[in-house]
Amino acid sequence: MLFFGMTHSDAAPPPKKIDVLDSFYPELKNGDNMWINADLLYFLTSEKRIAMTNKKTDLFTTADVTEKPMVHPDFPWDLGFRLGFGYIFPQRDWDITANWTYFHTSFHQKRSTHGNVEFGMFPVWSLADDILPFDWVSEAKMDFDLHLNYVDIDGGRAFKWGSFFLRPFAGIRVAWIKQEIDVAYKGGIFANGLNLPGLGSDCRADHVDMRNNFFGIGPQVGIEPQINLGKGWRLYGNACGSIEYGFFNVREHEVYLETLRYYRHKHPQRWRWMLDAGAGVLWKTFIAHRRFALTFKAGWEYHVFYDQVELKGDEFDLVSDDRNLILNGVALSTRFDF
Repeated sequence: MLFFGMTHSDAAPPPKKIDVLDSFYPELKNGDNMWINADLLYFLTSEKRIAMTNKKTDLFTTADVTEKPMVHPDFPWDLGFRLGFGYIFPQRDWDITANWTYFHTSFHQKRSTHGNVEFGMFPVWSLADDILPFDWVSEAKMDFDLHLNYVDIDGGRAFKWGSFFLRPFAGIRVAWIKQEIDVAYKGGIFANGLNLPGLGSDCRADHVDMRNNFFGIGPQVGIEPQINLGKGWRLYGNACGSIEYGFFNVREHEVYLETLRYYRHKHPQRWRWMLDAGAGVLWKTFIAHRRFALTFKAGWEYHVFYDQVELKGDEFDLVSDDRNLILNGVALSTRFDF
C-alpha cells in the first residue's frame, strides 16, 4: 500500500536507542561532542630527603651527634583540584583533552631539647665546611612550602570488547614544581651569648634558606581501561608515564649573625620521569532527554615525580638518597557532556 508515494517497506526504521553504557562516550541528542570536568583532590605528600634534624643524642655518652636516625616531618593532607576540557571528533573514535592540575601543601615543624643540657641534635642543613660530627643544637625548626602545577594535553581513541573499554592516549605534559624550605637552628654551636646592638633576638639562629624549583616539558603516553558493571556503573583505571626535559633553579643559602656560612646557586638541566596511576568507580547518566550527560567518579590516585630534589646533601649522608616527590590520595570527579 502506498502512503505519500512510499511503500511500507521503504519507510525509515525507527532510530536505535543507544544506552549510556553502549559507548565510551555518551551519545547525546543534538550535542556538540564536548565536555568539561572538575576534580577535587585530597592528597598526602611524601619526600624522604626533606628532614631538618635527627633524634636527640645524649651528649654525655657520645661525641658523634650524627649517629641517631633522622626525624622526618609529618606532611599534612591538603586539597588540590583538576580542571579539564575535552572534544570528541564527529566520527566518535578519537578525542582530544586538556587538564590542569594544581596542588599546594605546607607545614611547620619544630624540635627542641627543652633546655636539657644533656641532649643535643645535629644541624643537618648547616652545610658550611667547618661542620663537625660532634656539633649540636638545642632547637630546630623548618618551614616547607610546595606548589605543584602541571598541564596535560593529549589525544586518544576508545576501543570496546564486550563489557571492557580501553582508551590509549598520547600527548605532552608541562610541569612547574616549586619547593621552598627554610630551616633555623639555635643553641649549642649557635649560642653566642652576645648582645650586639642592631641585632634582633632571632639573629642568634643559624638560618638556612633553600629553593628547589623545576620547569619541564615532555611527551607522555598512557591507558584508561573501564569495565561495565551495568546500570551506568563502571570500574575505571588509568596509568600514564611521561619524561620531561626540565630546568632547575636551586639555591642553598646559610647565614649566621649576618655572616654568610654557605652559598650554592645552580641551574642544572635534567631529564625527569613522572608516573601517574589511579583506579576507582564511576557512574554515568543522561539528563534533559539525552541532551546532556553526567559522570561522577570516586577513586584513588598515585603520582611520582622522580628525582625532584636537587639540593646538596649533608656532609655525613644523613638525609635520604631518595629524591622522589610522591603524592597519593582521594580524587572525586564530576564531568558534564554537552
